[in-house]
Amino acid sequence: MLKLVKVVIVTNALMSSIAFADTTSTTMDVSATVAASCSISAAPLAFGSYTLNQLDSKTSVSLTCTNGTSYTIEMDKGSGKGASFEVRKLTSNGNTLDYSIYTDSNYKEVWGDGTGGSGIVKDTGSGVEQTINVFGRIPPNQSSPVSDTPYTDVINVTVSF
Repeated sequence: MLKLVKVVIVTNALMSSIAFADTTSTTMDVSATVAASCSISAAPLAFGSYTLNQLDSKTSVSLTCTNGTSYTIEMDKGSGKGASFEVRKLTSNGNTLDYSIYTDSNYKEVWGDGTGGSGIVKDTGSGVEQTINVFGRIPPNQSSPVSDTPYTDVINVTVSF
């Protein structure tokens, strides 16, 4: 067994010193395309306790779009019965509490799908996550009853690119 190991070592040493007489090379083309792409997520809009006074809240939508990709962000009316972009409906046990969602901190532009006077957010992706602020307001003096279960709604947030 010892002799066999010596032969292998000597053979490997001889093969590593062999020089090649000539070489040739070629090129390899490499390519990729960057496709328009976006991903989006939305944090909850939590108002807290309503006590007949105007109640404002703020949250955010985060998205990442490939660099140079133009996008728009829209929101639907929500799942509350009778909701519109201007007056969305939080619901609990058949009762409702009106609220609105805005694109700006001045609470001037109602966020919707761009129809019926509603606004949308337009921008261009940078390849890194962008955070878009969302502003919510419950108007004062609503007669919604106290409820053991929270008033809730579900808004679909859509990015188009």
